[in-house]
Amino acid sequence: MEILVGPLGSGKTYACYDKIKQNLDNQVIMIVPEQFNLEVQKDLANFLGTGMLHAQVLSFNNLVQQVMKNRLNQTPIIDDLERIIILKKVVEDHKNELEFFKKAYDKDGFIEKINTTLTKYEQFGIQEVDFNGIENAVVKSKIKDVKKIQTWFNEYIEQKFLTAERSLNVLKDMLNINQQYKNAIIIVDGFYTFTAMQQQVLVELYKMAKEMMITLPMDNYSIFYNSTKTLEAIERKIKPFGEIKITKQPLKQIVKSEDIVYLSQNYFNTYKIKSAKNSESVKLYKYKNMRVEVENVAKQIKHLVRDKNYYYSDIAIVTGDINLYRSTITDLFKEYEIPYFLDQKRLVHTCSLVSLILNLLDVLSSRWTHNIIMSLLKCYILPVDDIDYLENYIITYGISTKKRWQEEWQVGTDKFDLQRLNVARNQVVTLINNIETKINTYKKNGKVLVKDLCRIMYEFLEDIHIYDILERRDAEYKNTNQLETYKVVMQTLERLVDVLGNDYVNLKIYKKILNISFRHKKMGIIPIAQDIVLIGEIERTRLPQQKAIFIIGANQGVFPKNSQPNTIFSNVDLSWFANATHLNDAFINMQLYSSELEIYIALTKASDKLTVSYIVTDDKGKSKRPSIMFNRVNRLFNISEITPVNFTENIYTPEQTLKEIVSLVKTPSDDLSYKDAYSWYIKNNYNNSNILKHFQFNPHQNYLKSEVAKSIYNYRLSATSLEKFRKCACSYFIEYGLKVNERKVFKLDNLDIGNIFHSILQIYPEKLKQIERTWIDVSEEQKHNLVKECVTQSLSINNNKKIDDGHIRYMAHRIENMSLRAINAITYQLKNSDFTPSDYEYNFETTFGDIVISGKIDRIDIFRKEDDTHIKILDYKLSDKTQFNLVEVYYALQLQLLLYMDAYLRENPDAKQAGLYYFAIKAAEIKCDDLKNKEQLNLYKPFKLSGITIDNKEIINAIEKGINNQIIPVQIKKSDGKYSKNSIVASGAQLDAMRKHVYTAIKKLSEQMLAGKITAMPYKLGNKTACDYCKYIGICGFDKEVDRYDELENISKETVLEKMEIQEE
Repeated sequence: MEILVGPLGSGKTYACYDKIKQNLDNQVIMIVPEQFNLEVQKDLANFLGTGMLHAQVLSFNNLVQQVMKNRLNQTPIIDDLERIIILKKVVEDHKNELEFFKKAYDKDGFIEKINTTLTKYEQFGIQEVDFNGIENAVVKSKIKDVKKIQTWFNEYIEQKFLTAERSLNVLKDMLNINQQYKNAIIIVDGFYTFTAMQQQVLVELYKMAKEMMITLPMDNYSIFYNSTKTLEAIERKIKPFGEIKITKQPLKQIVKSEDIVYLSQNYFNTYKIKSAKNSESVKLYKYKNMRVEVENVAKQIKHLVRDKNYYYSDIAIVTGDINLYRSTITDLFKEYEIPYFLDQKRLVHTCSLVSLILNLLDVLSSRWTHNIIMSLLKCYILPVDDIDYLENYIITYGISTKKRWQEEWQVGTDKFDLQRLNVARNQVVTLINNIETKINTYKKNGKVLVKDLCRIMYEFLEDIHIYDILERRDAEYKNTNQLETYKVVMQTLERLVDVLGNDYVNLKIYKKILNISFRHKKMGIIPIAQDIVLIGEIERTRLPQQKAIFIIGANQGVFPKNSQPNTIFSNVDLSWFANATHLNDAFINMQLYSSELEIYIALTKASDKLTVSYIVTDDKGKSKRPSIMFNRVNRLFNISEITPVNFTENIYTPEQTLKEIVSLVKTPSDDLSYKDAYSWYIKNNYNNSNILKHFQFNPHQNYLKSEVAKSIYNYRLSATSLEKFRKCACSYFIEYGLKVNERKVFKLDNLDIGNIFHSILQIYPEKLKQIERTWIDVSEEQKHNLVKECVTQSLSINNNKKIDDGHIRYMAHRIENMSLRAINAITYQLKNSDFTPSDYEYNFETTFGDIVISGKIDRIDIFRKEDDTHIKILDYKLSDKTQFNLVEVYYALQLQLLLYMDAYLRENPDAKQAGLYYFAIKAAEIKCDDLKNKEQLNLYKPFKLSGITIDNKEIINAIEKGINNQIIPVQIKKSDGKYSKNSIVASGAQLDAMRKHVYTAIKKLSEQMLAGKITAMPYKLGNKTACDYCKYIGICGFDKEVDRYDELENISKETVLEKMEIQEE
């Protein structure tokens, strides 16, 4: 035996080809890794020219298939998917016997990690774990559970199936018997290490071979630890049967750039390098962000192909996480017209067909809740009409049980067409009932054979013509691989039948097994052409020798990724394996040295050019650091500066060049050469619509035509809607012009609750009148009873959605408590006031040109003194967030209270204004002290009125006896009898000026509305903006970073009063 060792790229593979060429008269077997099989066959055929028929290129898997052909018909080999299926089944069957994993067994990823762990056990020949040196109880408990699962798995597959590693054991025995490759020339190339069973197979092959040659990558670096251990193991096992010749010298150095060779020789010795150098072959870059990085790579690729005669297939891109870059690469490579292939497997469990199957099983094994039913329908595969219309109805009316689905729907407003809805309902129910009936015919003690369930699933898919549906989707949406998904689903169902076909399971277990199977299954995508740029991940993609390699995203934690154990043992657990040799090699050393080796291979695979780059910030603006690998290379080579180029040197494709033109137009420069290029676009009529979009795009429209505005708006408005218009005309247009509303949900929302509270506070005074009591003299018992009656009556009036469940009973209890607190607070305020309630729900109308402003004043209190009647206006608000603000009144952001006062005084000119206030119904809960007075004070403080009061101490004292700042925001200092700084008062003249100001503002806003103003320019006052709680922020297109706010100056209340008085004059 000859073992050929040498550095990467030293020509070991070509030495193997030479060996084959010299021995074509003999039977030649070349064993290579599975993923290299096709590539080696192609390279060997090119190398030999003729004589390829005398040599076979096989993987260990091919070897098993060739030698054990007859045996495999009786005992098939299970792959990873089938292992996953069996493991899920046995773990579900024995879950109560687990100790540490009793709760974790059903979590996502658990079975996959168990499978990886058991595979490593097999690869390294671990049967029993020696606990010497492992003192951690948690680790011991995990190992014991892994042993149990291993035993259950082995018992299940005994005499029925072989695993990949066990098939090698059988292969070893069969080779010993049949001597199929006796006197053959056997060459083994492309491996870094071998599993325990592969080593035994190699021993058997050596014993019958005429000659055997094995290549191993090896150098004086620790990254070749696994190869060194493998060499020692092979020497130890071969020595009893013959001599071993180890050839250490490199045979043939592949032609590479001098600087790339320099990098390969010094990458692990950078501490010896005194200064970095500049290089044309090895380039380092740092970029502002990912998009800039990918765009510069695209430009360099186009330059190499256009100016340096490269093929796209001569170029490869490597990254640590392809998912981070996929969308950016897709966008920019399309723009630069670069053909590429992303070397990654597509997840199957995210596809609509898989979602359909899993969601259908969810429906069959549980209640028909809204989420489950809609997840099924929103795969948009089932022959069901009006899915979105159906969803609106079931959300609005809370259809969330099988019984409600089976019954005909008869409740609904004019908004819903019940006949149309019941047609769709019948389609859904018929589909599900048919499948349920089939399953029930096969049920035995609540369980069904797996093969029967798989057949029912298959027949269901055939009944809905799933193949035709997916074929149409593939034709309509390019590169979606819908039919590939169909093939994978069919294969998975077939595997289930093969492995578990005669086992009984319930629907939930069947769904779990299917779910984990689909989650494990991935679709390999085949390149669509030869001349394309290969883009891959360092952990997955085995790079061939390339002329140019770009390593992108060389950032800390990305290249390579932060290592997370893919086995059941955590990093903390692994620290206890140091004294357990087999466990240490299987779970620590293999991963540790493999990662470094992958990086080294990526750096040394290029022959002409290597470019390494990292980004300074991610897409969220967070700073990023370069990786250790980048810093090592940076000790050898300097970071290159990105030199700006003129426009003519930056022309690659029409789409990309158009973007460059737009950039130059927006940022004026001395380079006017772009004008010639722009002329070319116009002359050749190239995508003119896109050009106009680039140069003239404006996401906002400021005004509608006046006649359009007048046709879509209601001329009867409320003060609240006008306030919304003032805050943002665009938001108002979306809500009242386009009639965009949030989807109605089957529960009491804030609007419903607000209506209920208003109704209670309207009904309560009527109830008091019926029992001949007032707010002040009603007893506590009577008050409690009346509040209960009011809540019941209000709910019966305002429960338009006919909700009758635990939620409404809970809400009724809360509303009753909150209403009682609010009524207690009002009673307290009236007891400490000379004002008494006069009117409730007072209706008014005020005309402003074509617009009519109408509304209801929730409560009007009066105080009579001599011949004068003083009035106090109150408006009930659901929460305590609405606070009276003079500055907002000035800017017409608060119109309601002053409009109410103005409307009342216009109809009652003899009345005198005393104050206008908001009363918060839904005040926050307060924790009280045991002291009665403090308790009372704390209870009523949240209900303190927010508003403005007339500057008349006698009237103020009538509103709040003692003027203690407990009921209204007014306080008099004892020291000088003046108002405190926080008191909000105004003279009668100032209140008049404020009313006139509001009247003028309403008139102006009405005119703007009918003129068609819909500008997306929300107000901004201090830290408050109209966007803060806006429901339509995703519709209007307003960009807080780019677009302009209507910025309002935050002025003092004294300044406000002065400005209003001046305006009146």
